[in-house]
Amino acid sequence: MALSTISFQHAALLWLLPLALLPWLPSKRPAQASYAALRWVAHDRRSRWLDWLLRTCASLGFGALVIALAAPRSPESASETVVRGAEIVVLLDRSLSMDQPFGKPSNAVLDLTGPSKSIVAQRLLAGFARKRAGDLFGLVLFSTLPLPVLPFTRNQDAIQAAIGATATSRALADTDAGLGLLAAARYFEGRPYSGSRVVVLISDGGAQLDPVARERITDAFLRNRISLYWMYIRSRFGPGLPATEEPDSPADDAIPERALNRFFRSLKTPYRVYQAGDAEALQRAISDLGRLENAPLQLRTLQPGADLRQWPLALAFAVIGMLACVSLWTIRPWRG
Repeated sequence: MALSTISFQHAALLWLLPLALLPWLPSKRPAQASYAALRWVAHDRRSRWLDWLLRTCASLGFGALVIALAAPRSPESASETVVRGAEIVVLLDRSLSMDQPFGKPSNAVLDLTGPSKSIVAQRLLAGFARKRAGDLFGLVLFSTLPLPVLPFTRNQDAIQAAIGATATSRALADTDAGLGLLAAARYFEGRPYSGSRVVVLISDGGAQLDPVARERITDAFLRNRISLYWMYIRSRFGPGLPATEEPDSPADDAIPERALNRFFRSLKTPYRVYQAGDAEALQRAISDLGRLENAPLQLRTLQPGADLRQWPLALAFAVIGMLACVSLWTIRPWRG
């Protein structure tokens, strides 16, 4: 390993290294000035070599201690592996309506005792991620603005923690699905295309997108070759989405979810919608999503560098211990 590849966590401490020259500074008053008779004593070469050795050890020990405090590390290493999976960005609606429980249109009274839609979605997403360990997952929440929560990763601990945190905050009343879709598409910007790219939108409402937003979304999904899957959670009194065999109606443009569905169908990339009116239907939809295409994915993983502090620290302690032992054997001069 070349020295030029070593990095330091606290590199500013290296400015203290010149202090390692302190043992080589001449004393203010040489011994001959106090004891004139020493001028008649012949020079002891062994003592002079021993003095140089002790000064060198003192400088070496101080320098090693400074280097250890600067926390040297070896360079990062990259490993490339090929797995089968997909790049999936989950776009989760965190509007206020997602905190309400499921309710079927046939219910006369709204049941508020069941789990909320966000809790059910959180639980099902966690299971979905565990079953697809080869996928790269990203997570974006959206209401009035998108909130990127998790970049692409295969680390299941990070994925499960991010999904578990989706239902911990208070939701807002409004949503902007357009900004959320653009934020999800940005996850794929600048990444080499290596297989299936999927955005999974989980929402219980639609949106009226202006022409500029529609054009930007269409361009982003087409440019990055992204497939869209919409898990539409039907509201209790919502009209829902029409069946695929039903012809389009001009009146659909006045219904946000139907207008959004029509726009998604006009995208030039693959699109599929799942309509869920209860927790069981949402579970079936996410289970069907688990049969996504598994394409080869080339992953580049960075391994952090190793901590190298133990080596200079061991050297510093060894030198300091030796100097301490030498000081015990040193004969102190008599001062009258």
